[in-house]
Amino acid sequence: MLEHPDWVRRLNLFGHVVGGSEHLVSLDPSELLATARAVTGLDDLGDDDLGSLGTAGWEEAYRVVLGAIDSDAAAHLLGRLMTRAEMLRVIQTRLRLVEHWKRFPEIVDEPIEAPVFVIGPPRTGTSILFELLARDPALRAPIAWETHYPLGPLTAGALAGAPAGSPAGVPSLAAVELAECEQELWADVHPPFRTMHELASDLPAECVHFTALEFRASMYWSMCYSIPTYDTWARGRDLAAVQYRFHRRFLQTLQHRAGAPRRRWLLKSPGHLANVECILAEYPDARFVHTHRDPTKFVASVANMMAATRFIRSDVVDPLAFGPAMALGFRYMLEHVIALRENGTIAADHIADIHFRDLMADPIAAIEDVYEHLELPFAPGFDRIILSYLAEKPKDKFGKHQYDPAALDIDDTQIRLDFDKYVARYDIALE
Repeated sequence: MLEHPDWVRRLNLFGHVVGGSEHLVSLDPSELLATARAVTGLDDLGDDDLGSLGTAGWEEAYRVVLGAIDSDAAAHLLGRLMTRAEMLRVIQTRLRLVEHWKRFPEIVDEPIEAPVFVIGPPRTGTSILFELLARDPALRAPIAWETHYPLGPLTAGALAGAPAGSPAGVPSLAAVELAECEQELWADVHPPFRTMHELASDLPAECVHFTALEFRASMYWSMCYSIPTYDTWARGRDLAAVQYRFHRRFLQTLQHRAGAPRRRWLLKSPGHLANVECILAEYPDARFVHTHRDPTKFVASVANMMAATRFIRSDVVDPLAFGPAMALGFRYMLEHVIALRENGTIAADHIADIHFRDLMADPIAAIEDVYEHLELPFAPGFDRIILSYLAEKPKDKFGKHQYDPAALDIDDTQIRLDFDKYVARYDIALE
């Protein structure tokens, strides 16, 4: 059931009191750009800094995204406030990154070697696997606070573009605290969200949280809002390559600031499943860990999570729309990956499979199998680290994720038929 806590409901009433939340919280794109430039003292948004990829500039895409949120998303007052804060932080970060890249041009020479991507539908064990693998001392995952503040928090010393905060990889207390408002707040606005997916400033973060800075192809904004105007605009352009070029530059920036010794990157995002070819174009030596689960367990769960994500910012959410959309989308993505494996686009020794049931039953054995297949060293003591982490984070720590498939327009019998090729290809145990 989609229902706000009283504090959210009451806050949003202020928007109705004045005839619309847009009268209280402006999302004017020109004003936001001007504000971000005034605060940072910087001007260059680096429209051309990633080369001549795509057919649209950064600012054009930014204006389309923000215009779509303003006109399509029916954001309530708190949703608009969250949007304005996110947008200002994103623009300020973009301005500071472009200046940082000018000051340290050697960043583009930072090698990103054989990164490991966790791919698979949400609710198939991707999050807990990502967190466990991030404990491997040989791997390095982006942490939520640094995806929001890759150059440290905006301070007086940063107003002219000077680096601020502590080096990437070394937590700054200020950055951790500042990131709370865009991480932990989600569950404050909609408490059941925490049973679906935990967001915290000190946890490994999905790539979607930093590719949000690249409006030309990021799925972040479409995940958080219903913005068909932007979705239509983006479909008419081949912009995915821009996202992964930015993805590399962001990782290079964190790596350059951290200095030696370098570690292999560990990365995860629901969007990676749809963009394996783009990943390989940018990272030809990438490795993949592909999670699997009975589709009757993940399709409805993902649909419910998507409805909840949209509800955090808007009261106009129809859960019935999400079930068929998630079923269609994930069926296509999963079958496309099968095709890429069969035609050799993904080398067999560069992708390892891991089943949700195996991961839950014996996480150490399941991860050891993945490491053996990908020829990754399993560090001494890593098994104890895994067990210790799991002991502190039991399954359903924040309660059980509750949902009704019928309320999401999902029929398990149809899901079995739709995903029969996927289930057969990976010999997935039905739950």
